[in-house]
Formats: sequence, C-alpha cells, structure tokens
Amino acid sequence: MDLLYVSPRTAPGDPPSAARERVARLVGLAVAAGHSVRWLVPTAVEERVLAPAGVEVIACPGEVPPAHRVQERLYQVDLEVRLAATVRARVPDVVHVDGYGGVSSYLASWIPARLGARVVAVVDSLEDLLCARRTLRDETGAVCDAWDDPERCQICCSRPCGGGPPDGESPRWRGVLSRATRGLGPLSWTPRVGDYANRLDLVIHGLDAASLVLVPGESAKQALQRARLPMRAVVAGYPAEADFEAWLTVYRSISPR
Repeated sequence: MDLLYVSPRTAPGDPPSAARERVARLVGLAVAAGHSVRWLVPTAVEERVLAPAGVEVIACPGEVPPAHRVQERLYQVDLEVRLAATVRARVPDVVHVDGYGGVSSYLASWIPARLGARVVAVVDSLEDLLCARRTLRDETGAVCDAWDDPERCQICCSRPCGGGPPDGESPRWRGVLSRATRGLGPLSWTPRVGDYANRLDLVIHGLDAASLVLVPGESAKQALQRARLPMRAVVAGYPAEADFEAWLTVYRSISPR
C-alpha cells in the first residue's frame, strides 16, 4: 500500500508524544513490510528527524502559537501547504493522521480527504481534543465537563488553573496579562468567547472529513457524539503500535484498492 503518516505537533514543555512515538514505530514496520511510506512530521525549529531507511520524511519546522491564541493553534500553514503538495504529487491509499487535536492543524485530515485520499484520524486524548487548556480541568483544578460551553471556557482560560496552566505558562503572569490587555483586540491575552466556540467547531469539522475516526474508548465516543460528530465512522479502541497487521486491516477497511 501507499501510506502517508502525519504526526502531531507538540507545544514547548509537552511530555514526549505517544502519538509521534507510535507513528515512528509504524513507519518502520510499514516499510519493512514492503509498503511505500511517507512521513509528514511537524518539528521544532532545527529539530532533526530520525527515520528508518526507505521512509520519505517531510519535516515541517515551526513554532507553536501561545495558548491565548486559541484559533491560531489550529493552523500550521507550512504543514498544510506541504501536505497538500504531497498528496497531489501522489494520492496515497491511506493517510494516517495520529494524535489529532491539541496544537495540531485541524486541516491535517480535511486537506487529504478533499484531495481524494482516505483518512484514518486517531484521537489520543479527549483533553487535547476538547479543551483549549488541554487538561479538561477548570480554574479550581476540578474535572471539567463544560468543554462545550465557550463562555465558561473563556472564564476558565483567563484565570490561573489549579490543574496547571497551559503549556507551562505562569499562572500569575497569565492572569496579569489577561486583565491588563483585555479589550486590546489582537493584542489581548483574553480570547473572545467566539474563539472557543470556533475551536470546537473546527476540530469536529476536521474529524468529520476522515473516513474513519479511532478514539481511546466508549467514553470518548460518547463525548464526540455530544460534540455532534456523526457516528457513522467512529470506532472505540485501536490496535497496539507493534501490531502492524492489525493496523493494515484498519487501512484496508477504508482503502478502495
């Protein structure tokens, strides 16, 4: 098969990405099994990507916008341009978008789907997908179930959080800057309510473009149903990273070839 893998982007201070590690393992297994493999990797500036021989690596270096730029974090123009060019050059049988959500481009699944490729989108965590803080905890540190209430999100994200600020930002400075810059438009550290509403709409829109969406479990599936993602192609659970034959079965289930 002709396979294209897309890894997630990570923010400064993030722990090692399980999704990126999974893709790094899968590309090696795929090329060893005789498949054609391309790997699109968002990286930090000057980061070097190590890949098995035979894997075509397309590195996309760039910086992640700060946490208060809620909508900007859903785009990565360089990756989006390279992804479109890569798919146009040779439409793969399957595009595997891993670690969907977080600070990755929501267009990672939408672009190849619109160019005629079949897409598997893998959601690693609801925290990354549904919460702008990426914690699903409110400003008191309590578990939050109001992720679909943009007004509540604005209040929470403009305050220090008992569960930890996004991307290691200082709670004190975040609060000070939010108050000091409120009403300054693009200079403000307090995003608009509409930014949070748009964020949720966009990540769900990107998932809806995928031929198949794999989520961690039934609770994640129920959350996506609440977020109004059509359930026609959402599957709870996904294979272990070392079980390439199981992943190949997933790919064949949506591939026209």
